[in-house]
Amino acid sequence: MNDVMEALKDDRFHMITICGMGGVGKTTMVKEVAKRAKEEKLFDEVVMAVVSQSPNERKIQGEIGDNLGLKFEEETERGRANRPCERLKAPIESLSYWTMFGSVSANDIGIPFGDGHRGCKIVLTSRFDNVCNDMNAQKKFTIEVLVKKKHGISSEMVEFPTTRVTQASIYLVRYGVGIEMFEAIDSVNEARDRVHAFVDDLKKGYLLMDGEQGCVKIHDVVRDVAISIASREEHSFMVRCDEALKEWPEKERHKNYAVISLRCTGMSKLPDNLEFPKLHLLRLEDNYASKLPNLPDSFYGGMKELKALSMLNVYIKGSLPTSLRWLTNLRSLSLYECGLINDVSAIGALENLEILSFEGTEIEELPKEIGRLSHLKLFGFVAMWCEEDLPVFCQAYQS
Repeated sequence: MNDVMEALKDDRFHMITICGMGGVGKTTMVKEVAKRAKEEKLFDEVVMAVVSQSPNERKIQGEIGDNLGLKFEEETERGRANRPCERLKAPIESLSYWTMFGSVSANDIGIPFGDGHRGCKIVLTSRFDNVCNDMNAQKKFTIEVLVKKKHGISSEMVEFPTTRVTQASIYLVRYGVGIEMFEAIDSVNEARDRVHAFVDDLKKGYLLMDGEQGCVKIHDVVRDVAISIASREEHSFMVRCDEALKEWPEKERHKNYAVISLRCTGMSKLPDNLEFPKLHLLRLEDNYASKLPNLPDSFYGGMKELKALSMLNVYIKGSLPTSLRWLTNLRSLSLYECGLINDVSAIGALENLEILSFEGTEIEELPKEIGRLSHLKLFGFVAMWCEEDLPVFCQAYQS
């Protein structure tokens, strides 16, 4: 906050922005800044306004007028804007602070602004980086988190512990193609471009942050809120990403979930009596230290609407479950480091498959049935044992 106060006193800056995700204390900070500016008598007038995503200029002008004790008689927005402009022109020095969700011109709402009005300064807050950039601010501050200490609220900017989202775009592309999240795309590259655009939008809203080596990070608090919202009944998500479940929740075996994402590192076995008739995406994650036995042969029997399936470190030995053949709506299948599989012929029945990945999984032989996958757009095979069979697969796929 002291840096913001110093920027207000600097004649070089007449537009200052404070950005950060919702709830981190931007509005609280700017109100305290306004209070201190009044106490230090830096400005003759201090006004506040909220700019919505679809700005209503008359409403904003009304807020400014209320701050200044003005009554409007003019009918047009331009006429109304002239009143506070005249009031706030030099030699009056004024500070206005806005909470912004959309963009608006200062002059259009009655705030004199520009080189001819250096005594008028604007401090705006927004949770959207592009809104701050659109206002061409001379000084920009980014707030991440205000933390609570034993003796009150600290204004020190620190991060919550963060979770790294490794290779986020890869998985989002696979899931997105699988559940047909993208409209009007013809290739995986187009889906990837769409995902990158989504990620950029989330970063602009401070819901994601840049990490190392091309990864992105998400605050634990943001992740937990997202999971909480997604887990509401109307959204039909079941997500367990932190806790190591000892068994599949008994009450969660026969519901209308659309998405399930579970860590099964603490389970001794996976059930064979699951019924999820509306399930579109299933993601299961285990680890190498787990003693989880092979998947039950009928494991996928109650998931016939499944469109995207991702298994990470789920040990599979021998053959894929025969119930996999029933997933005829499946469009994306990823088996990441799932052990040694000597029979994957069940995949030949998945004729709608567009994405197939065996990354890190050891496959003894690619069966001839895999040539039936005429819709395949992406085939991942890093660290497979059967690379000598790839020319045969490619020839079958081309034909």
